[in-house]
Amino acid sequence: MAWGKSASTTLGSAGDNIDSGTITANKFNQILSHEIASGNTTAQFTFNGSTGNEYANRWSNNGGSENVYGTQSSFDGYLSSSTAFDIFNLIFNSSIVGEEKLSMMFTIDSGGSGAGNAPQRAELVSKYVPSSLSTTITKIECDNTGSGSFDTNSNLTVLGSDYTTSRTPAVPAIPSLLPNLPSGSVGGWVELGRTSNASLPDVTGLADKQYLMFLNFQESNNSRPAPAIRVNGDSGSNYARRGSANGLSDYTNVNQSQIMFGGQPEGNTTTVPYFTVGYIANKSDKEKLAICNNALSYQLGASGSDPLERRETVFKWTNTSDPIDQLTITNFLSGSFNTNGELIVLGQAR
Repeated sequence: MAWGKSASTTLGSAGDNIDSGTITANKFNQILSHEIASGNTTAQFTFNGSTGNEYANRWSNNGGSENVYGTQSSFDGYLSSSTAFDIFNLIFNSSIVGEEKLSMMFTIDSGGSGAGNAPQRAELVSKYVPSSLSTTITKIECDNTGSGSFDTNSNLTVLGSDYTTSRTPAVPAIPSLLPNLPSGSVGGWVELGRTSNASLPDVTGLADKQYLMFLNFQESNNSRPAPAIRVNGDSGSNYARRGSANGLSDYTNVNQSQIMFGGQPEGNTTTVPYFTVGYIANKSDKEKLAICNNALSYQLGASGSDPLERRETVFKWTNTSDPIDQLTITNFLSGSFNTNGELIVLGQAR
């Protein structure tokens, strides 16, 4: 199993539709979309050109109450139709013959320009139920129904799980498990750089890619550090975030000099691991939008009343002049990390 690129469509001019075209059916799809707003926009996804009542959706915006709707004509990748905010959507989808087609989506919008405005986030699960369950997904579209339009360079990229090197160059589905990944342009995710065995790993010289993925491992050093990240060495107040820990109400932080995406362990005498996966929409002249998920072993061992923490974070770096060429792990709070930290950065070609 290897991720290969099924399609990538970039708008050459403003419009209301981003269409993958016909793609090869895969059992699993990963969809990344960056909708750049020109006026007020929405982002509504459909499969196989179907706008019939074949979708059911459940979602939460900004950590709020659940919303559930059946017999829908699409599923939504936006928070409000009355805003002109850029959007980044990350979708994982299953397309198994004979089964309903299930999707999970994570969404961030900019929440307004500048680091003084916190981004917004949404989490959604959806199912597509075609009239014949033998149908597989061979077309993906994102449509705007707002008064504005998707601006030039808005993008929809689709990766499929079932490619082999005889069909398209590809990288393994779990690249973090391999010692090295191919360099250069390939069909799926390609490793851009890694740093191993460092307390605060730093990866520099990153190639300019449409999307980035990073994987980070840290271990506390008998203290209570909290992992954070900086982009391109920028320590100015140019970051803003929104997040939630363990399903609690969302918090927001604006005008930050770094972005904390993990929590703190329970005590000062423990050595516990942290693991983070993040995705970033990386357009040089737009704010960089990111989606992160973090797990922390809050207490060592599988027992105890509170053995671990989960945290969802969206953040933005408000630089609109440069692509990302450096990611650096920092410590947001007191204490320190052991020297076994790992940071791997992968890119998805334009």
